Amino acid sequence: MDRFEERNLDETTQTITIDGTEATFRKQSAREHNFLPDVTSSYENQLFDDLLHELTDGDVFYDIGAHIGLISCIVGLQEAEVDIVCFEPHPKTFDSLVRNLELNDVDANAKNYAVSNDEGEIRFDIRREAAGGMGAVRQSGSGPTVLVTTLDAVVEDENVTPPTIVKSDILGEEGNLIRGAPKVLSSDECRLAYIEVHPAALNRKGSSEDEVRTLLAEYGFDIVELTDEILKATKRTRSPNYILRRE
Repeated sequence: MDRFEERNLDETTQTITIDGTEATFRKQSAREHNFLPDVTSSYENQLFDDLLHELTDGDVFYDIGAHIGLISCIVGLQEAEVDIVCFEPHPKTFDSLVRNLELNDVDANAKNYAVSNDEGEIRFDIRREAAGGMGAVRQSGSGPTVLVTTLDAVVEDENVTPPTIVKSDILGEEGNLIRGAPKVLSSDECRLAYIEVHPAALNRKGSSEDEVRTLLAEYGFDIVELTDEILKATKRTRSPNYILRRE
């Protein structure tokens, strides 16, 4: 059992200001106490700067690997006319995500499952692999069983509005996420994606950053490195009908 995942502390809250927007987050587990203090000095500042600049009214933002809701809460507070769909598979972290959305009065559609290239169930590997004690979904995991689905299935089966912007931070599942979303990611509506790459975790799954780049390019994206860890993928072309719909 990972002490950062499971040990609960007395609950407190912390208010963080990003790009002039204040958001408040619960701090109950040791994982959350360790994650929040340094978050505004991390690479995520650059992600926030770029994402908040790109968002426009009417966007549909998918936060895949939402963790405790840091990005979704800031987006929801700053851009009231953006629809937000959050995905977080870990049961305890999902509870914190929902409570943080409520704490900040952010209206978002929160989903407690993993997103990959197949539908079914998978074990969650509870190990401290990243800042804040985030775990990963793995076939060999020893933690709780979680549901897994694809982005295409979310849109088709659950009647959820397709994303215009996708952000992914899912510890090695980024290749599978992209493989499981050919309809969503190749559509004109999906104009932008931020994909955090985890080379070691990708290699364990038989994938690589090069494969992630190749798949995104096949779906019509041009790719730049926003940071050492994050790829920014912008849709290369959009059809005239799409432009008319957006206007």
